[in-house]
Amino acid sequence: MAVSADIGAGYLNHGAADNGPYSVLLANMDLARLRPSIVLVQGGYNDAGSDPFAVAAAVVSLIQTIHQEVPAATVVVMGSFDANVVGSPEQATTCIRPRPGAAPSPTKEVRVIPRRSGS
Repeated sequence: MAVSADIGAGYLNHGAADNGPYSVLLANMDLARLRPSIVLVQGGYNDAGSDPFAVAAAVVSLIQTIHQEVPAATVVVMGSFDANVVGSPEQATTCIRPRPGAAPSPTKEVRVIPRRSGS
């Protein structure tokens, strides 16, 4: 297991130690060398108040980068996204998830775990 984090970092936010955003943290991990089968990305809260379209674009870009580096990895995105907000990362990731009924593929799997109602 490998962890890359910075307090306050997000998809757009650079974090307390200015080690982010997530794209920079990811670039410093060398996923291709680590070859994980699952990549967990947890975030969203630190980008609250940011343009949801910019956050969504950053989420999609990050997931695409992960898939380029480790094509067989399942990407799990956990976050505090509001699925009802147009342009939210929750909505954006639907464009890169397998379609219901599509043939199973060993690559480019994305699972989104949104916030719970009332949390």
